[in-house]
Amino acid sequence: MEKENTHVHQVYDKIASHFSNTRYKPWPQVSKYLNALPKGSIGADIGCGNGKYFTCSPNIVIGSDRSVELIKIALRRSVSTYSDAFVCDMLNMPYRNASLDFAISIAAIHHISTQDRRVQAIKNILAVLAPHGTALLYVWAKEQTNKKIQPENPDDLDVMVPWTTPDGTTYSRYYHLYREGDINIEIKLAGGKLIESGYERDNHWAVITHAV
Repeated sequence: MEKENTHVHQVYDKIASHFSNTRYKPWPQVSKYLNALPKGSIGADIGCGNGKYFTCSPNIVIGSDRSVELIKIALRRSVSTYSDAFVCDMLNMPYRNASLDFAISIAAIHHISTQDRRVQAIKNILAVLAPHGTALLYVWAKEQTNKKIQPENPDDLDVMVPWTTPDGTTYSRYYHLYREGDINIEIKLAGGKLIESGYERDNHWAVITHAV
């Protein structure tokens, strides 16, 4: 999709270094989820960005992201952790089906511009999970009060959010905002089952597994 290519993929390659410098502290709920997993679990960080969650997981994590430049940063972090990283799109992932104990996708699905494609992304995440596997998803909340992301039309859920680099260049990043309950609908459409959900740092989060 042109919107994703221009306002997500290209932008994150251009801002990767500056973006990475602002993304270093794990979110509490993500750390809690990762540290509660059984020892020896193998999982994926889908949309791993700079790989900041590699360092807070005691298990094996294979990261993937569409941004070539962010993966370069993630690979430097993977040297000292039980992790690896490679470039791929979450809509076309090479992970073997039913092979992973867990997956996380933190602030990534909301960069996909249509519901059909977002549902497909969740389907793909579910597909790589073993029957006992679970996944933790995070998406930006419509309910947050950050004025930078509020559209002129209050009913509009698709927004462009600015990112300004140290040299003064501003880029527009595409986001789809989720109202409370919206992610649950897409999980159900994808054939998933909701285990638990909540709200953290202006994001809705959900832990999911296979519906059957």
